[in-house]
Parts: sequence; structure tokens; C-alpha cells
Amino acid sequence: MLLPAEFVSLVVACWVAALAVVVGYQLLTGKISTAGLLQASSSGEIDPERLQLLMGTIAVAAYYTVISLQRHTNAQTETVSLRSAWWRSYAP
Repeated sequence: MLLPAEFVSLVVACWVAALAVVVGYQLLTGKISTAGLLQASSSGEIDPERLQLLMGTIAVAAYYTVISLQRHTNAQTETVSLRSAWWRSYAP
């Protein structure tokens, strides 16, 4: 028998997984446009700053997911400090 908190956790995990599948499918089929996501507005070339921010965002999201799945209680505190350190390195 599942406790209410475990049930809610399972429902939220299923919801997030379903959302990830839908967004991933729409990205692959082209319904979500990614044109110009990494390009500089002036030259049209790949902008290293945009690439760095995208990679940092994905890395922090993956780290947060792993920490959350391991049921660490201070996952948000850890990721906030990681994000702020990452974005501080980006600041011009």
C-alpha cells in the first residue's frame, strides 16, 4: 500500500515524464521551432554565450532531477548555488 506522499510523488513523476515525452516528440517533429536558438542576432553564427547558457541550464536541470530522484532534501539549495556560480561565470 502506498502512502499518500508516495502516491503524489509517483503521479508527479509520471506527469513530468509524460510532459518530457510530448515536448521531445514535438521538438523532433518540428512543431516546436528551434531556429535561431543558438545564433547571434547580428551575424547569424553560433553564439558561444548562448551555447554556454543552454548547456548550463540542461546540466543543472539534469543534476536537480538526479538529486530529486535520490530524495535528497536540499536539492533546491544545492542547485541554486550551482546555478548562481554558473551564471556568474557567464556575466560579461
